[in-house]
Amino acid sequence: MFTQAGVREVNTRGTSAKEAEMAEVLQKINDLLVSAGYFRARLNIEPFDKILGGMCWCITGSNYDVDIEFEDDLNRGQKVRLSEKITIALQEMECPFAIHAVQI
Repeated sequence: MFTQAGVREVNTRGTSAKEAEMAEVLQKINDLLVSAGYFRARLNIEPFDKILGGMCWCITGSNYDVDIEFEDDLNRGQKVRLSEKITIALQEMECPFAIHAVQI
């Protein structure tokens, strides 16, 4: 049986392991974006902005005619709408992976 302190320890360890895993995934995404030529991923900006901007950059660099443009000064609502546009563009590009805007 766990004491109150023991339960907190378990939760803290689980959280730090999850944070470490998330940091590793973000680093892999960052490395992929940089290797593709999206050098803005090297900047110290929010991970959401890096991924959203990188996805926009990749999609606009493709041969598909899509209207997607990332700007630095977008508010949260505009970023969500842009995420929705990305998911639609990926469907039009026949991406084999189904992704929702909230997953970006």
